[in-house]
Amino acid sequence: MAETKIDDIGSIVELLKLYDIIQNVNQEERKKQPYRFNALIDANPLEPDVSRILAGFFMQKIKGEYRVLKDFVRTFWGTSLAAMITNPTISTEEVVIDDCRTDILIYEKGKYAIVLENKIWDAVDQPYQLANYIDAMLSSRYGFSKEQVYVAYLPKTNDHEPSLNSWRSQKGGDSYKDEFKDRYRLIDFAEKILPWLESSKAIQGINEEYFEHSRFLFIDFLKRKLDLDSIYKMEKKELEKRLREHLFTDDAVADAGKLLQMIDKLPRIPIEEVTKLLTKLRKESTVKAMQQWMNMLEADYPDYATWNEKGGRHMVVGVQVPYRDIHEFFAVFIWNYQNKDAISVVISLTKEGTPYREEIEPKVGEFVSGKKGFIKGQAWLYYKYVSYEEAYPLLQELVRELPNI
Repeated sequence: MAETKIDDIGSIVELLKLYDIIQNVNQEERKKQPYRFNALIDANPLEPDVSRILAGFFMQKIKGEYRVLKDFVRTFWGTSLAAMITNPTISTEEVVIDDCRTDILIYEKGKYAIVLENKIWDAVDQPYQLANYIDAMLSSRYGFSKEQVYVAYLPKTNDHEPSLNSWRSQKGGDSYKDEFKDRYRLIDFAEKILPWLESSKAIQGINEEYFEHSRFLFIDFLKRKLDLDSIYKMEKKELEKRLREHLFTDDAVADAGKLLQMIDKLPRIPIEEVTKLLTKLRKESTVKAMQQWMNMLEADYPDYATWNEKGGRHMVVGVQVPYRDIHEFFAVFIWNYQNKDAISVVISLTKEGTPYREEIEPKVGEFVSGKKGFIKGQAWLYYKYVSYEEAYPLLQELVRELPNI
């Protein structure tokens, strides 16, 4: 199995080789299919265009009812809010406060206001963005109470969430995040909006030619842009085969580290397809690396409780370490937060250790001061960003030394 050398990864030759593999597979697989034309794909809609398309679905009035909008609201907020919808105002790019525009705004005076912030192409948050929308709805112009305002964030995938600053009001500096936790929804296009458009019985029951044609085009557009269509699945299978031959060894930890180093080199040579694919492969390799570490933990520490979490927004594997007469006092673990490109080794306290935090924290601080690179945490005691190769040896060192501090 051919292996790409770490020292060669920064070269343009190596990156172009990967690019050629990707392009060759794309062309070969697409030649096997009839040519697929979609006006939306060729038009390459920006976020405001996608907002108008989505708002267009909401505006459909079938036999006197806003069936699409009501089903959307029912699906993501529940029946109580959906039941309020009778004659909504639906707008896009509406200036609501200063130069702040909502992507989609749906409201009925005195009843409810629903603000949808579209981030399908992962645009960064504007300062105070969600808070500005909320403040606008609370102003005399709209006249809603907080309990009548609902907010949704619509990113491409569910790993893109609003920044903390986006929730912070310019007026008082307070954050709306906790106040709106019951009325806020993260509704991503990949796992929520697309399946809703495809499978909603309320939408499927609309027997109207123009609506159904628009729905078909939008679904096809989303699948292809989100790499979820059948052609991409075939390409992915073939790509994985060829890249595995070119890049991967039998060591998942080494592979994940190698891919991360490749990604680190890419900003100097911005090749979009390579960046995208390497990032995806790195995430998949991290899952395998975590499993490899977990197997090592179970073999090396059969008498210690272990921690293995690979779902949700982060991946964690670790072990609980004794201190004095408390069997599960420290938690030492390898952490990959929100599938980001960094991993860290963390020292924390278990529930058994938490009551002793004030006593133990200075000792741990003194302990890590001679090890370089550790950062003081809040929920955690200390953590250090490391390479994949450094992670497990550092974990072993901490597990060995912490009980003796």
